[in-house]
Amino acid sequence: MRLPTPGVFPALQPQGLPRDKVSVKNTQKLLHRESPSLRGPVKDLILRFVIGGIVACAFAALGDVLKPKSFAGLFGAAPSIALATLGLTIAANGKSYAATEARSMMAGALAFFLYAYVCFWLMLRRKLKAMPVTLSALGLWLVGAISIWFLVLR
Repeated sequence: MRLPTPGVFPALQPQGLPRDKVSVKNTQKLLHRESPSLRGPVKDLILRFVIGGIVACAFAALGDVLKPKSFAGLFGAAPSIALATLGLTIAANGKSYAATEARSMMAGALAFFLYAYVCFWLMLRRKLKAMPVTLSALGLWLVGAISIWFLVLR
């Protein structure tokens, strides 16, 4: 029986290296060359936070200008995060992929509008309490989102 050479791991045989050249050092070099370190995802997150923060401030300023002041919450974080995500998606995956993501976001927003309208109607017109209405309407949101996906986006 042949003992393995110290520092050589045949089970970790990466593509592109001869079997006798597989070592921890070579494997680390190959993995570093093929897949970037965490700089890519961390850079994306930092960009998303910065872009989202800037756009959130712009939407907050817009909400502060409009009357009534209750519109300020409408222009909060969701649109800014969606725009930041779409910008990064265009840069990373191209316009056609981002278009699919944008359609999905619009479908989710439509399902959320249905959810918000039902909650509004039940709480203001029927005088029901907020907790049971919002929790039970979450199922409606899920059904609405799946239905929109099934009918339009699939």
